[in-house]
Amino acid sequence: MKKIAIIDDVPEINTLIKKILSSKGDYKIIQYFDGKSAMSELEEIIISDLIILDVMLPEISGLDIYEKIKSLAPDKIKNIIFLTARGDKVDFFEDNSCKYLIKPFDPSELLSIVESMGI
Repeated sequence: MKKIAIIDDVPEINTLIKKILSSKGDYKIIQYFDGKSAMSELEEIIISDLIILDVMLPEISGLDIYEKIKSLAPDKIKNIIFLTARGDKVDFFEDNSCKYLIKPFDPSELLSIVESMGI
């Protein structure tokens, strides 16, 4: 069973993503609702097959979490899909060959990216 970590501080979005993914596959999904709890569970998150990571999180940003994952397990950054409400981060994502979705996003976009990753 593939493991997915969802890190988004908006409960409705976090839950929606879980529902979308659960409807398309048998996944073990772990949810985090802030950057601090995600950072404290980073070893668990790193072993996930997919990490869905919001950029703007309270206390510790998604970009800080990304940098920590990159330093600990650089091969795992290819398993990250960023979520952002800010289009100004697009250059960062594209410069670093990151997968991303701009909120609000179409569920089919998320599923398409997940499928392209072989998850």
